[in-house]
Amino acid sequence: MAQQMQSQAMMLDSQQEVDAQLLTGQISEAFGALDRIGKKIKSGRLSQKELTSENEVAVALLSMLGANCEDFTRERQRDVLMVGYAHFDELRRQLDKDAAYILKDWLSYMDAALLSKPLTKLQITRQTLERAEAYMTQGGGLSGFMGRFMGAKHDKEDEAQHARDNADDLRLKHRAAISGAKGKYSRRQKDGRRCPTQNEIYRVSGGSRRKEFAPALLSERKKVDAMRAMQVEGDGDSDSDVAADDAVDSCNAYIVNKPRGKKLKRNGKTLSIKYPYPCQVLERLSHSTFGVRLAAPLDDIDVEVAVNNLQRQPSEVGPVEQLHLANYGNLGYAPLRKYQRKHNHKHKAQYQ
Repeated sequence: MAQQMQSQAMMLDSQQEVDAQLLTGQISEAFGALDRIGKKIKSGRLSQKELTSENEVAVALLSMLGANCEDFTRERQRDVLMVGYAHFDELRRQLDKDAAYILKDWLSYMDAALLSKPLTKLQITRQTLERAEAYMTQGGGLSGFMGRFMGAKHDKEDEAQHARDNADDLRLKHRAAISGAKGKYSRRQKDGRRCPTQNEIYRVSGGSRRKEFAPALLSERKKVDAMRAMQVEGDGDSDSDVAADDAVDSCNAYIVNKPRGKKLKRNGKTLSIKYPYPCQVLERLSHSTFGVRLAAPLDDIDVEVAVNNLQRQPSEVGPVEQLHLANYGNLGYAPLRKYQRKHNHKHKAQYQ
């Protein structure tokens, strides 16, 4: 009886079978792409620009897989993730030593995602995001751009139909995967290994330093909502470039005072932060709060901040950003363009 109950517990329903097959397909596709990138890196023939571009393909793949795994975690689809983990583990064991070393941080990110561990919020550079935005104005959306950017050729609906057509075979395959992975999966979830940092994810192209970042998977809807919610009245310019810059700049802000009732922590240790502190607004969480990401070197920390504790006026934000740049050399995202354009000569005189 107990054995029968355990067997039933390892059975996926019809939708879970489809989800598990789509997840293993996504993992296979990511592995193939990462392996190709690894071979290009090993060749030693890539320029710095090409290295960064290939690194960003990896970041996009990891971000999408991570977002998918986070959805399954929220939905408590542990068995689906276990099927994915068993497939990932099998592919990882097939890598040679050189490939495993080049890809180690990316593989660790995939590992953490499939084990439902907290994930680093990855970013892509401003240049790539602007390419995405230009593509979106021509139609296709961010997902369309990313598909073209990464050379994706799969059709998820075809994969889902394949899973439905082969349900009996997949049911046996997935049940065996869960049975084989269950013990290791449980141990790995508790082993204390963390997800790689953004700097580690960009290791193959020289790390994250000196790169201007923007959120990698900020959805089109959230981005539009955030920009509308934060839109600051212009200064009378009607030039389209200025309007575009205003929209981008509206995501730059700073936290005025320590968020009430919050102790910000990193690796379990409470942080001591001097305010005001620059940040990048990611989305509106409610009528009274925004979700923001702190500026570097704390750009792996996202915080919920009250609207009345957030300064978004470019004329106020610009000087705080420039002081932070003078102290730390980096925001982790692009500083205010409008402020840079109008006061660039002052910055050079002050900081060189």
